Amino acid sequence: MDPRVFTKTVLASERAKDRVKALVNKRYLYGDISDVSEEYFVGYYGMRGIGKTVLLLQLANDKKNSLYISADSTYLKPYSLYDVVRYAVLQGYKNIFIDEIHEKPDWTYDIKTLYDEGEVRVMFTGSSQMEVRKGADLSRRVRLFEMKPASFREYLCIKKGFDVKSIRVNDLFKKEKVKDAIKRYAGLIHYMDEYYKMGGVLYPGDLEDIYAALDRSIERAITHDLASLREIDINVQDNAYKILYLIATSQPFELSYSALSDSLEISKYTAKTLVYSLSRIGLVNCLLPCESSHRLIRKEPKLYLNFPLRYFLNWILGKEPHIGALREEFFANHTGPSCYFKGRRGEKTSDFLVDKKVIEVGGKSKSRAQGPDLVVVDHLTVERGRIPLFLFGLIY
Repeated sequence: MDPRVFTKTVLASERAKDRVKALVNKRYLYGDISDVSEEYFVGYYGMRGIGKTVLLLQLANDKKNSLYISADSTYLKPYSLYDVVRYAVLQGYKNIFIDEIHEKPDWTYDIKTLYDEGEVRVMFTGSSQMEVRKGADLSRRVRLFEMKPASFREYLCIKKGFDVKSIRVNDLFKKEKVKDAIKRYAGLIHYMDEYYKMGGVLYPGDLEDIYAALDRSIERAITHDLASLREIDINVQDNAYKILYLIATSQPFELSYSALSDSLEISKYTAKTLVYSLSRIGLVNCLLPCESSHRLIRKEPKLYLNFPLRYFLNWILGKEPHIGALREEFFANHTGPSCYFKGRRGEKTSDFLVDKKVIEVGGKSKSRAQGPDLVVVDHLTVERGRIPLFLFGLIY
């Protein structure tokens, strides 16, 4: 490797690490990654704009003899990942932090070789679950994590500087714990609208700055990350955008693969595989119905977006997103429910199953007509059987 190129890599690493030294608050995944045994390499993936690079740099600052590498750097294109890391090892570096590792061809084989040689420890990020998982077998060498978009609690801690402790989901099913949480955190409910509009991602600036960056991230995800999973042309890109807009302007129960195929004039199979691909790059979340295994095959998932995609895509169209869809999406994205209840045509059912509790999500007028264990509402209340929605945003 050309020593001048390596010098440029070291200088870029030090500048990048210096930029985050003043950032005290960290994403929830920091603790999980820090606890991984030294005998493993570590990788994590997730939607663009949620703080993966900042977290990687924070981890790098906590290690001696550490080097941060951006795998898509132009000056590193002539070199394999193995060549770059091996040269760094010869210069005394023991901990290597690689951003967007999937940009390097054959990176999984290079990681396997570096692990087996045992001279360095590697942590890395990627944007796509499938891209990070495919290739050489890394299961016994690498601990992989998914980084979710910033939760409501993390948004308040990182963007607002608040000290908000996380709440265990089990505690929200205990009346006294809920009362204590409301007493302590009632004022946070006023930030829900802001989170709906700008939460999830951690870009700096005002609404227009954040949306401009988000627009670039979505474009990059569709034109670049999606291409790493499947063959892609202008029609596929166009249909990917259309699916995002259809989800954003519909309620979760309104869309099916058949509806998508009719709207886009593509086959149901193509619609299904495209939705699956969008979920793999972190733009769409699919929640399966609560059905037995043989019936589940015929059922279709509810389709949600990560925050703040629903608000952003409606903003592009000059529309207001459906508040019911935002509530459901907030709850589903924070709790990761086991499944949703799908009734027969015209039948009213509860929404979700979480920790063996049947949950209905709604506004102030939402009743318990569907017989749920708990109703989650968007206002402050200590009424028995009802829990304020914002509290579920403090889980992680």
